[in-house]
Amino acid sequence: MKVNYCLKPITLEVYGLLSHGSFHQARCCAQDMYKSNPRQFTKPVIKPMFEFQWAEFVNEKRTELRGEMWGFKGDVLCFNGKKVYQTLGELLEWANGTHDYEDYRLDELYEAIAEEEYNNYFLTNKQNSYVQLKMAIDSQEAGIFLIELYDEKCPKTCENFRLLCTGEHGDDLHYLDTCFHRIVPDGWLQGGDIEEGSGNGGRSIYGDDGFADETFQVKHEIRGMVGMSNHGRHSNNSQFYITLQPAPWMNCKYVAIGRLLEGWKLLNEIEHLPTNNERPLAEVRIMDCGELRPEPPHFTPFPDARPKMAANIQRAADRDHRREVEAERLAAEEAARLEADKFQQEQQEREEEREEEELQAETNEEKSQRQEYGEVEESTAAAADEEEEEGHDDEEEQAAESVTQQDEAAASVVS
Repeated sequence: MKVNYCLKPITLEVYGLLSHGSFHQARCCAQDMYKSNPRQFTKPVIKPMFEFQWAEFVNEKRTELRGEMWGFKGDVLCFNGKKVYQTLGELLEWANGTHDYEDYRLDELYEAIAEEEYNNYFLTNKQNSYVQLKMAIDSQEAGIFLIELYDEKCPKTCENFRLLCTGEHGDDLHYLDTCFHRIVPDGWLQGGDIEEGSGNGGRSIYGDDGFADETFQVKHEIRGMVGMSNHGRHSNNSQFYITLQPAPWMNCKYVAIGRLLEGWKLLNEIEHLPTNNERPLAEVRIMDCGELRPEPPHFTPFPDARPKMAANIQRAADRDHRREVEAERLAAEEAARLEADKFQQEQQEREEEREEEELQAETNEEKSQRQEYGEVEESTAAAADEEEEEGHDDEEEQAAESVTQQDEAAASVVS
C-alpha cells in the first residue's frame, strides 16, 4: 500500500452535471477516500449543477485558469488544491496511484444514481414548479428549455406562465405552436404572443387587459433569466423573454419569474440565428410544452449485473481487509518504534545521570584534595614560625649570657 504523508489535509472539490453518471462516480471517489482516511482528507466539496449552472461555471473557470481550461468540454471537474483534474480518468488515476483507491461499483449503477438524484431535485424542491418548452427550428426538433419558476416569490405571475404551458385553460390560452418572434443580440429572446405571433398581442389567464407587476425582487443577474414582457407598467400578459446576459436595467421594469435549468446549447443556437430587424429568418416554434412532474424513482439492480456486482463488492471487501492488516502492521511498527525510542531515551537519561554523578564525585575529590593540601601548608608554616621563635629566644639568651660574662669580667678587673 502506498501511503502519502502530508502535513495539511487534502480537500477534494468535485463539480459536475447532476444528470451525468461520471459526476456521481467522481463524487463517490472523493467521499470514499474521506471516509476511509478522515485524518488525511477533509470533507469534500460536492457541487452538482444543471446544464445552465455548469456552463456558467465552466466559463468562469476558463477565464480564471485561462490556457489550462480553454479546451475543456467534459461534464465533471475536480480540484485538489491548485491541481485540476479535467476528466474522471485523471481523478481515478491519481486516487489509485497515491491512495490505492479501487472503485467496485458498476457504470450502470452510476447512471441509475444520476437519474435518481436528478429526479430527487424536483421532488425535494416542491416550493417551485418546473415547465418544459420543446423547441423546433424550421420544423426540426432542436432541444428543450427546462425552466424553474419561483412560485414562492411571485406566485400569481408564475401560475399564469405555468397554465399557459399546460393549456389547462383551453387551446387559446396555450403556448403550444407559438413562435419566438424577436432576437435581440446580447439582449434577450422574446416569444409568447399567443394571439398574433408578431409581438403585438398576448393574453393572460387573468383577462385580456393584462395584470399588475407582482414584484421586482427577482433580479436579472445571470444569463437565462425568464420574465414577463410588457408594454408599460402593469400590462403583463402571455409574452415572455429569456435573457442572453445579465440585465440589471430590467430589474425595476420587468417581472422576472424564473431561470433556465437546461437548454444552454439550444439558447446559443437560437441566439446566433440570422435575423432581419431583430426578426429571426428561421421559424423558432414551441412544438410541445407542459409541466414537469417527476415521479419518485424505483431503482432495482438489473438481474444480469448482480453477479458482477457481488464479485466487485467481494473484491472491495478483500481490499479493505488488506488495508486493515496493513494498517495494523504499520501501527505495530509505530508502537515498536515508539517503545525503542522510549528505551533509548531512558538509556540516554541514565547515562547522563551517571556522567553527572562521576563529575560530581571528581569535583568533591578535588575539593577534598585542595582542603588537605591547605591544612598541610598551614601546619608547615606554623612549625616554621615556631622554630623561628625558638631561634630568636636562643639568641636573646646567648646575648644575655654574653652581657653577664662581660659584666663579671669588668667587676674582676676593678677588684
